[in-house]
Amino acid sequence: MNLTHLRYIVEVARTGSITKAAQNLYMGQPNLSKSIKDLEKSVGTAIFMRTSKGVVPTKKGEEIIKYARSLVKQADEFDEKFIGGRTEIKSFTVAANGIDYCHNAFEHFAAEYEREREFSLFYRLCSTERVFELVESGEADIGVIRITEAEEANAREEHKGFKFQLIGRGEEKILLNETDPAIKDGEIDSGKLAEYSEIVLYASEGEGKCIGAYDLNSGCRLISALNKGFMRISALDVNVPSGFAAVKSEENRVYCDYMVFGEGSRLTGVEREFFRCLRGEI
Repeated sequence: MNLTHLRYIVEVARTGSITKAAQNLYMGQPNLSKSIKDLEKSVGTAIFMRTSKGVVPTKKGEEIIKYARSLVKQADEFDEKFIGGRTEIKSFTVAANGIDYCHNAFEHFAAEYEREREFSLFYRLCSTERVFELVESGEADIGVIRITEAEEANAREEHKGFKFQLIGRGEEKILLNETDPAIKDGEIDSGKLAEYSEIVLYASEGEGKCIGAYDLNSGCRLISALNKGFMRISALDVNVPSGFAAVKSEENRVYCDYMVFGEGSRLTGVEREFFRCLRGEI
């Protein structure tokens, strides 16, 4: 048994799924299952059981996971203070695109840390290129970006000094007023969109008539104010306001959301915890 095994069971308990936990941990499901079985053999009891609702802790497993969470947290704090290269972390800054669930993750993260310690937290909303600039200059600790699968290779090539940690992938959706005539039988008539203004959330520019917005909510307000307006969002953006509809795009574009940080950086416990908050929102 080691700290890595404890991290494994904490993640399985959080997600309620070995498959999803394996994805989050960037490992194969068979290896994760074997590690959990090895740990269960070491402690002499089952930690999880399978149900119709997914994987859930056993009664004894709940007790083990509670201690595991505490030990993982203490190890992360030790890493921050003595090993991670930042002897006294007093502030944490996130630079991000206007990604809806990222806002929610930061709010939950801030609420947790505000209760535990003196800590200054900052959230900077900016373009993708500005995210990289702020992380590179040290003005932000980590960045959160959204790019398309088609842009991924170029982004990695252009920003070789960064690590890309995948948060999630989601197919493109077209967001309009739910009564918009471009929506027919739950599908989008893409031919009509040529007449529309595009609300641009995740890029510095778009094609045709474009209007910039900060995030999902400001984009929705703009759509409401326009006679004809739409914006492209990801299937990961689940908090679509009432009165709007997110319809499958005919272009089959997929967005990739990444947490980015310096190639030579080692993630602190604070940064790992924020990543877990991000994953918890999708």
